[in-house]
Amino acid sequence: MRYPINQVHKVLAHIQKWLPCLIALIAVQFSMNLSAQSDSFPTNWEGDWIGTLEIYAQNKKRQEVPMQISIQAIDSNRWQYLTIYSPSKNPLEKAYELQAVAPDLGQYVIDEKNGIIIDAQYQGDCLYSAFEVMGNYLQSRMCYLGHELHYEITSGPASPKKTTGDTIIGSDTIPPVQVFSRPSVQRAILKKVTSP
Repeated sequence: MRYPINQVHKVLAHIQKWLPCLIALIAVQFSMNLSAQSDSFPTNWEGDWIGTLEIYAQNKKRQEVPMQISIQAIDSNRWQYLTIYSPSKNPLEKAYELQAVAPDLGQYVIDEKNGIIIDAQYQGDCLYSAFEVMGNYLQSRMCYLGHELHYEITSGPASPKKTTGDTIIGSDTIPPVQVFSRPSVQRAILKKVTSP
């Protein structure tokens, strides 16, 4: 099938008109993909973050403490992770090191530099860890949400408050379920003040 020459010229003119836009769109998409690859955890968490730590117990806010977190790369597999409470007066500093174990699986450790090493799991823009110390069980979660770090630790007794279930209803055997109390929560929303 042959097309009239004037239609071919119209199609070519149309392609010439829109080709630069198409090339620009492809270039933008390509650069966004590269940016997304290079700006991933924990690289996009690097910098200094400040906010206020709110401490709750038994459904009441008990205390507010200024808080700062500084995350800086040491090398391609380790990051200095410094937490400072009340940075302007009587600062309490906790220096940790975040180490990549199997980053493709989201596996990291937090080395407290005192013999304590805590496993951490990165999942969906959040870093999770859980540990027991001196009869208390703590669960930590820090998430990168909307260019903020959302920090939360829940804690309570390591021993269960009660056991429920452990019964038979009709033909269903219900397993025992241990229930734990988490009466304490520490929470902060931190905003970036500097980049590395």
